[in-house]
Amino acid sequence: MLHDPNFRPDEPERALLESCVHASVLRRPAPIRGHERARLSDRLATEAADALFSQLAPVCPVQDANHIRRNQPGYDFLVDGRIRVQLKGNSFVESIGWAHSPDPAAADLAVDLLLAVDLGVVLDGRVGRLAGKPIPVRPFVDYYLVPGTVVREWVAAGRRVNGRGAHIYLYKYPLQPGTKEEIGQTRELADWRGRFDVLASLLRS
Repeated sequence: MLHDPNFRPDEPERALLESCVHASVLRRPAPIRGHERARLSDRLATEAADALFSQLAPVCPVQDANHIRRNQPGYDFLVDGRIRVQLKGNSFVESIGWAHSPDPAAADLAVDLLLAVDLGVVLDGRVGRLAGKPIPVRPFVDYYLVPGTVVREWVAAGRRVNGRGAHIYLYKYPLQPGTKEEIGQTRELADWRGRFDVLASLLRS
């Protein structure tokens, strides 16, 4: 039975990301550049995925798709030699979200499972304009496990703020009703937080 591995970044890296968040909200210089923060977030999301997949080691192999795939950009891990898993991760404190190609048949959507790691939930960004927002802060990262079929349905629905790709996102606090950001959210995403049973079900199929 898969369970939450209770992953938390090492404190120096967590504190660095939190200081980046504070700098962004307060419009101050950040300790690292944006692309460096993105690389750090990607690496920590991969570490979080590895912590989850380590539970499968006695049962089935988990392969880094960068070592095995050929012209198949959609997935990042191959579980049990057949389950294609795409990883998304970021360190936003206001929302959880990611982007896809707008075509549900696009190569980046040819996956069986989307695993999203929310690093932002271990960061306290309640400063400045966010000081009074009810943004959750938890001791460990949140995992979202969404079947590929569901992700493709969300993309096909076409809910987005602008025309550049398909952005699936959910804010962590209430937005002003009727705004584009509020209307374009994928509220169903909340139902897939901590759904480790989705991967377990794919392994049994």
